[in-house]
Amino acid sequence: MNLPPNNQSFVNASENPFFDSIRGFLATSGITMPEEENNEFSLDDVVPYTDDFHADIHVVGHQYDRDRIYKALDTIKKTEIGRFLVDALGKAGYRLEMVDGLDSLGVCSPDDGLITLDKSIDENTLVATLAHEMRHAMQYNAGLKIYPEVDSTKTQIQINRAMEADAESFAAVLCMQLREQGNDGPWNAFKQDGAKVAYYVDRKKSRLGLESSTGENTYALLMSGFKAWYKDYNIREEYDNQHIDLLKEIWSNGIADKFSFDRTCEASLIIKKLCNYKNQSYFDGSPDLLNKKEYSGVSNSTMNRIENFFKTRNQVYGSDRDPSLKEIPIYEVVNEQDNENSNSKKKRGNSKSVYWGPMQEKSNELHSKIQRLKSARRSYRLKQDNNDVIITPTPLRSKMMLLKGKKNSL
Repeated sequence: MNLPPNNQSFVNASENPFFDSIRGFLATSGITMPEEENNEFSLDDVVPYTDDFHADIHVVGHQYDRDRIYKALDTIKKTEIGRFLVDALGKAGYRLEMVDGLDSLGVCSPDDGLITLDKSIDENTLVATLAHEMRHAMQYNAGLKIYPEVDSTKTQIQINRAMEADAESFAAVLCMQLREQGNDGPWNAFKQDGAKVAYYVDRKKSRLGLESSTGENTYALLMSGFKAWYKDYNIREEYDNQHIDLLKEIWSNGIADKFSFDRTCEASLIIKKLCNYKNQSYFDGSPDLLNKKEYSGVSNSTMNRIENFFKTRNQVYGSDRDPSLKEIPIYEVVNEQDNENSNSKKKRGNSKSVYWGPMQEKSNELHSKIQRLKSARRSYRLKQDNNDVIITPTPLRSKMMLLKGKKNSL
């Protein structure tokens, strides 16, 4: 991984009057500011993080933020699954940084080889978030990508959901392994956002009578967490809203007629590329599971908005309807007031980048906007406002999106 040139964003202290005034002030206090042989320094120092197996991870930013990331990495690599994630991330050459005002808890940007974390999160949430984003980095390295120029609606929905389910499952098992070592902070933090995943992973461990979540036991727990992610209707709706936002961006940029929506990715290929741990599949069962209603179905409201897009596209451009829509099951909205992970609870989001192929001139800015929209671990507070549905980001999860619109509008 090539780092930015060391001559960027540097200041020469010897030529800056601000530093002269600092030296003068210190001198009056009897303190001498030492003269460096090289007075150039960067506000964004790059420091390599090395551990037992020499993972090549670079931590970017100010010392306090780097120390927080170091601490999180040290905590993560105390676990078996964490050492696997850290090693894989290091081989991919990723950098890690923390910033103020991030639009989400964390973002994995594969094009930049960078994971960005929000400074506002607490230490336990940082561990869960970093594990989640590290797994997303591995997904990209496995070649699992969405190509909105050509991918069908069904394929985009299936890949988007599967990536998030896999990342959450890895984060859950990692936090469980820390709990088994006596550190239950990350597990409790994870449960606040992923109550269903945490519940089913814990229940699976109990039902199998497992003493630990390490070794061969990890595979069954990962599968349990993967399936559990789909059980939360509100989370599925939030990710479907992301797809609606993608359609809006396509339309507003005047390139809706350039998208074919005709490439499909079989469920078996998604599972093959995604559901692996230590070169062995953890997926137990038929890949056709992803085609079932609970896994690839959408609500009536979501389908209406998708259909509106294709109907309008046909009227304006004469473009065909996405043939995959007839393969997407429709389910009724279920009242989940008793769902511990719904409404005011915070949710995670996935790290998803889109790849535009030859459409460079029109798509560069759109690619950037959609990557910011999709490539984040998010949370929302869901509330009703008369006839509008407002999805308001919470401070710790996503500060980036305020989606407001009529229920049946695109």
